[in-house]
Amino acid sequence: QDEYNYLNKIAEICSSNNLVFTIKLHPLESIEKYKKNLLNIKFAKGNLYKIILENDVILGHYSTALYYAVKMKKPIILIGKNFFKQKFQNNFKIFEQISAQAYNLDKLNDLLTNYKLLYKNIPNYSNFENYYLGENNTYEHRVETLIKILDS
Repeated sequence: QDEYNYLNKIAEICSSNNLVFTIKLHPLESIEKYKKNLLNIKFAKGNLYKIILENDVILGHYSTALYYAVKMKKPIILIGKNFFKQKFQNNFKIFEQISAQAYNLDKLNDLLTNYKLLYKNIPNYSNFENYYLGENNTYEHRVETLIKILDS
């Protein structure tokens, strides 16, 4: 029930800022379960890439789906309670470099009120992409590097 209350509060904040709160659930989650408990929330189905492309700002937590937002140069706001941050600390560190953080609802409201200012983080996306998504971060590159080390 806490999760539903939290998501409903986010929807209220979005509505007060003339934004539509759209949720793309993990493919293994049941939309019907959420629809019963959530108000004024749009549920997106289908292609994640297209869904992110159609939205102005992306809210997320420890999800690898945020990599799509980086590729599409969309502002990112990390949300969630502190237990997410503690449990998935490495993932948060990665995304904190390029996102705004809203670990409480007041901060989220402040960020969404002025979300267009978040575009200032987008120049940092290039370094992020090169390090985490670039060709030097492929399995093949890592194996080649390991072989070079072992051969020397």
